[in-house]
Amino acid sequence: PPVTDRDDAEEQAKRRSSEAARAELDERVVDVSDALDQVDGPLFYDDVHLNERGARLMAEHLYDQLRPTLRAARSP
Repeated sequence: PPVTDRDDAEEQAKRRSSEAARAELDERVVDVSDALDQVDGPLFYDDVHLNERGARLMAEHLYDQLRPTLRAARSP
């Protein structure tokens, strides 16, 4: 079906809502909401669960975000 102005307005409202929610996250929360946005190809094997590639990419994203905390925790 063709995209309508209503679809665009709903998408913009969702985006604003998501941005507002992310702005309120505690600094200790790792926001992964956009971790896979720039990745092409299938990443889920159903509507919710990541496939092997998606899980690997998510793990890499999480590690990149957590690396400084992990290094600080192991320092004497």
